[in-house]
Amino acid sequence: MIRSLSVRNVVLIDDLALELAPGFTVISGETGAGKSALVGAFSLLLGQRGGKELVRRGASSADVSAVFARPVDPDLARLLTEAGLEPGDELVLRRIIGEDGRSRAFVDAVPVPLKLLEEVAARLVSVTSQHEHYHLLDARAHAGYLDRFGGVEELARDVAETSRHVRGVEARIRELEERSRGRADRLELLRFQAAEIDDVVPVLGEDEALEARQRALQHVEELKVLAHAAVAALHEDEDALTSRLAQVTQPLRRATGLDDRLGEPVRRLDALRDEVREVALDLERYFDALDLDPEELARVVERLDRLNALRFKYGRSLADVQAYREQIGRELEGFGQDDAGLEGLRAELDGARATLAALASRLSAARRAAAGRLEEGVRATLGQLQMPAVRVEVLLEPLPAVSEEGAERVSLRVETNPGEGLRPLRDVVSGGELSRLLLALKRVLLGAEPVPVSVFDEVDAGISQSVAVKVGALLREIAAEAQVLAITHHPHIARFAEHHLLVEKLGADGERTTTHVRALDDRERVQELARMLGGEAAGLPVREQAELLLRS
Repeated sequence: MIRSLSVRNVVLIDDLALELAPGFTVISGETGAGKSALVGAFSLLLGQRGGKELVRRGASSADVSAVFARPVDPDLARLLTEAGLEPGDELVLRRIIGEDGRSRAFVDAVPVPLKLLEEVAARLVSVTSQHEHYHLLDARAHAGYLDRFGGVEELARDVAETSRHVRGVEARIRELEERSRGRADRLELLRFQAAEIDDVVPVLGEDEALEARQRALQHVEELKVLAHAAVAALHEDEDALTSRLAQVTQPLRRATGLDDRLGEPVRRLDALRDEVREVALDLERYFDALDLDPEELARVVERLDRLNALRFKYGRSLADVQAYREQIGRELEGFGQDDAGLEGLRAELDGARATLAALASRLSAARRAAAGRLEEGVRATLGQLQMPAVRVEVLLEPLPAVSEEGAERVSLRVETNPGEGLRPLRDVVSGGELSRLLLALKRVLLGAEPVPVSVFDEVDAGISQSVAVKVGALLREIAAEAQVLAITHHPHIARFAEHHLLVEKLGADGERTTTHVRALDDRERVQELARMLGGEAAGLPVREQAELLLRS
């Protein structure tokens, strides 16, 4: 249900805040008071296109929001979860239209695409005067209505789940069969590639070590010259580093007799000269070990060529090559499992198809029985509303194959005048006729309607007093299961309401006109019914007639 509605700067509405109660609420007011603006506010929440003409003159934006008690609706819960919205006790829908005509939509204060707002709102509220947003007019929802009416929702879910399972198995079989068609060539290629990699047996980091060794072998003479020059500079030349360090150390050593604090620098210089001699000896050993080995160089080059060939074919690095080899192994293993898996899947598919056919047959029979009861119920209710010529039929159109919908497509069709033929509910032109037709459907489908809030507009268009009484009684009956808001000019409908809201246009001479909505107490309600009665008082004072209506 709607707990509260806020409308700001929409046409004549300046700042409106309504607390709405459960049950049946009627909304009345004089012609031109602004009831259509209120319906327009609901339509904005339903995602209907709205332009800058809706923004009250002088305002920067029109703003409509509603707080809903979150219904128990698995489809709505799934929709919100898929959109990343967290569940809670309340659900807040909001729509803002800027003075430039740009629209913004919010669900629980989170900006969302307008399409999502429309889908969420369609699960929460219906407005009969806005055809494109009324859930009952959506043929895709008709199967759900019929199944809930017939008490076969669980069977319908079983059909849908089994159908999805059948499609999944079929897709897996197609995938395996497609793989099997190119299997021979693919298998030969994979085996060749595996053998090629296994023959080389690449080791991570091996290529980098070999490249370093190759550089050393290719530059032996240059390395010898450089090493010999370094040894000479360190230890062999007359002005070698060791000799120069000795020259520095000798006077300091004598000076230690004069100041023993110089002993530490001398010891450090001696250690440095010893370290330089060790480096020179290491370089001499390196020099002696250097020797050009053409055979080793050839082996290194050949190994690098084989590793580089693998990298060229299977990856930029040896790590890539090893990863590809693991992938080949998994694919080869999968080939061995495909044959057995394919046979198992075919057997599973046969069983699933048989189960689906049996479930769909039971669902079809239940739908045929429920369709007859639904048609009869609507026919009787339409008779009460003095629409005996209107015929509603549940069309069960066979499908080429059983799907998630079942073996048939379900749709409600209507013939408003004899001889015109059946057509979709959406094509009913008269707003009042459609409202009463939908009212009859809602009455028969009581309990099967997933939308918890219904707003009826034009339901009283062109009807007599006796029909208005029937309409009011039906609205009150529906309100026992869902929140109902009805906009009416008819006192014989308004008398059945549990709550009464009055729409008024206020503004003294020269002041700006503003639409206000307020709840009426018992005394004010009598006064409003008297105004609505007008010339219908049948000889009694109008106020007395209004009081009799409320008491009856």
